[in-house]
Amino acid sequence: MKIELKGRKKTGLVPVKSSKFGVVDEDEQDEESRRHAQAAALNEISSAAGKEEVSSSLAGKRFAADDQADDGDGDEEEELGKLRQSTKFKSFSADYKRNQRRKPQEPEDDDGEDAGLGPSSPPKNLGKEHEGATFVPLQDVAGNEEDDPEDSHDEDEPVEVNRTGQAVEEESIPVPVSHEARLSGKFKATVSSIAMDTAGNRFCTGSVDYSVKFWDFGSMNANLTSFTSMEPFGSFPIRSIEFSPTGGKILFAGGSNSARMYDRDGREILVCPHGDMYLHDMSNTKGHIAPLSCAVWQPIDAKTFATSAADGTIRIWDALTESKKHKKIIKLKSKRGKKVNPTAIAYSPDGGTILAGCDDGGLRLYDPRSFLPKTVEDIEDAHGSNVITSSISYSSDGMSVLTRTLDDCLRLWDVRRFDSPLSTFDSLPNHNEQTKAVFSGDCKYFATGTSSTSTKKKEGEPGKLVIFDRSTLRAVKTITLGKDSGGVVGLYWHPAINQIVYGTTVGHVHVLYDPLLSSKGILRCISKVVKRKEQAFVDIGVGAIHTPNALPMFRDEHANHGRPINRKRQQEKMREDPILTKKPVMAGGPDAKAIAGSTMASFVAKSKAKEEKGWLKEDPREALLKLDEKAKQFGYFTGGDNPRVLATKTLEEEQAEEAERLKKRMPAHRRKKEDA
Repeated sequence: MKIELKGRKKTGLVPVKSSKFGVVDEDEQDEESRRHAQAAALNEISSAAGKEEVSSSLAGKRFAADDQADDGDGDEEEELGKLRQSTKFKSFSADYKRNQRRKPQEPEDDDGEDAGLGPSSPPKNLGKEHEGATFVPLQDVAGNEEDDPEDSHDEDEPVEVNRTGQAVEEESIPVPVSHEARLSGKFKATVSSIAMDTAGNRFCTGSVDYSVKFWDFGSMNANLTSFTSMEPFGSFPIRSIEFSPTGGKILFAGGSNSARMYDRDGREILVCPHGDMYLHDMSNTKGHIAPLSCAVWQPIDAKTFATSAADGTIRIWDALTESKKHKKIIKLKSKRGKKVNPTAIAYSPDGGTILAGCDDGGLRLYDPRSFLPKTVEDIEDAHGSNVITSSISYSSDGMSVLTRTLDDCLRLWDVRRFDSPLSTFDSLPNHNEQTKAVFSGDCKYFATGTSSTSTKKKEGEPGKLVIFDRSTLRAVKTITLGKDSGGVVGLYWHPAINQIVYGTTVGHVHVLYDPLLSSKGILRCISKVVKRKEQAFVDIGVGAIHTPNALPMFRDEHANHGRPINRKRQQEKMREDPILTKKPVMAGGPDAKAIAGSTMASFVAKSKAKEEKGWLKEDPREALLKLDEKAKQFGYFTGGDNPRVLATKTLEEEQAEEAERLKKRMPAHRRKKEDA
């Protein structure tokens, strides 16, 4: 609202004093000057203090020339009092006074007509009646302001202004980056994915080293440690993590061909089935047959989620029952009928469409609600030929889409005109297929991370976190990482707590926040003092207490300070005891008495031992020489000179004897026949 009063224009500075309304002119000024001064002051107050509603009828009555205007009506004074007590009005007055002290202007030149434009020092020789006055710059109420060459800006250059109309610096942009905290527990590899629940109390971080860590802001203290970790896919890297819309379930996608679902505490709920890799038609398989690339929840329906894989399909699943097969399948093909693989997918905020970024550089929009999901938009070469899309993100209002690609670009799309990007931001290095790009909660800003260009042989630029303004399409904040911090890959900007969580290629997880702009989240942890663990020793002041178990073999050894000594100290003390360190004599040693034992072998050895003869102490060589003569004669040991006789008769002799013996046993008449 702007109050316009007819009459001659007046520029310059008019001294006014503070009152319960805000500004009141002096009695020495004429009536017309008073009306113009009050109108201009009220215009600036109402516009800078959040455009408070001030009716023109109220202004006309307030600035009437008759004496009744000073008295004022009861209702009018009540409305003016509300304006005076408003927080935005007080903030405007404080900002205006601070800007006057910070940027003093040159003294007013009485000869020039425009010498009084802008805030300047008070005029001299005003008298005691003008002490403590606030000087409000008057503007051209007719709207014909003259240009000031010193304050002019380039029309193409966006200028961020505050409530007083002054250009603000980068630090005053309302993004939560004033403070940073690094979480404990470094991953062994790149932090590829980060997800948080709807309330902002619990979040998960996944890495290429196969592990996932669970964090809880409510239970963490200043140590900032996770409460559990696991490896959901064994030896497969983590590629995607997302909480359900209700925050009770977590969906994981890794290098395997099946997605997994867990609850908030890390207990497994569902494992999607594998497909049959020998079937040609993908609609006949019950699951994916290639590694997954992404998994997302349906924003409206908390029992539905979608997965994409390198088999050229997007499959939609039911999360309530452990189904043996997907509900629907979307086969991705180019306009020429060639199969393409989705590398990143995202649901629209209303859940009506699925946007997929493919490995051929195209973007394809599908409607999963129809019986046979059909293509709504097909933009081939949206990012260039064979350019992989690493991330797709919708704004919460559903009007814009961010796509991050491996050609070092970030593109902003308008869903109402999907044929070409609204803006393309290049020179943003990206060497990772999981680099994310996200919107802020109010959709006024969006952010992405860059990769480090340094190598072992050449030093390049470090990784960065770049924040852009959606209205001006310019980078408003750049956070440069350390030399050894790598690049930014995983990224999440939570809308409720207004905090940014990002992961680096060296395995660190950082949280950016602002105590004035953020709420809860990491602010609940950094203020908690780490509790010191006290030892369970209580001195009741009764002296020594002797118990039945006070024997040395049951008593724990303690150091001088009263705490139990560690295991290394105990082992060192045991080595000093000759009894504890004495090596036991093994059975079968040279001592005959030590041979006795409980085994059968030791019993036999003991019974055969003859201590009176001392055969154990006899030289074995001498014992063998004593048997040399017997050995030569009988050949007990070496065979001697008598060879062993195997047979005394030949075979023919044995056969002849056998035939003679059989002949004698024959009857006489047969024997005669054989002889004849």
